[in-house]
Amino acid sequence: TLEPPGNPPLELKGGPLVKASTVYDGTVGYLRMSRVESGLAKAVREAWKSIGTNKLVGLVLDLRYVGGDDYAEAAGTADLFLSKERALLNWGQGLVRSTAKDDAIAMPVAVLVNGKTARAAEALAAVLRETGVALLLGGHTAGQAMVAQEFPLKNGQRLRIATASIQVGEQTLLSAQGVKPDISVEVSAAEEQAYFADAY
Repeated sequence: TLEPPGNPPLELKGGPLVKASTVYDGTVGYLRMSRVESGLAKAVREAWKSIGTNKLVGLVLDLRYVGGDDYAEAAGTADLFLSKERALLNWGQGLVRSTAKDDAIAMPVAVLVNGKTARAAEALAAVLRETGVALLLGGHTAGQAMVAQEFPLKNGQRLRIATASIQVGEQTLLSAQGVKPDISVEVSAAEEQAYFADAY
């Protein structure tokens, strides 16, 4: 894929990694990510604690319009939700597994995805489903989760070439077709952006 110079994609711009956190109806937590990069697992843990975890019966993770290329951080974020050792991700660095722990975030989780959920965010969504942590709601993801090498071009663009697939769990490979949600929500791109900007 070719990426134009200047103006990086929205998910790569600065700002907090957890862009929004709130509680709906007093019992359902909501965390909106901005990108998957170093520090996301810590940010999710802190945001989860800040919204009153003792009252929550479920959690929504919003990965719509989220990208990033830090697959290690995707695995680390998924690890927050698992109390036992499980196979998580392999992005060419060997299979990473979760660690056994007593303080895992243990509650029903829904993950919101769409066609702009890309790269490491796709892998995070896929591994949360693969490990039985979450259901995915929304649209097919972008299909860009891959091990890639980037080459700068003379005109300022960057050429990304896929070199290997991302493995989720013990043997599932992510494909260019993207991750299919468990519950598909059909909505136009314009309507989805409007709801994303203001849910009401």
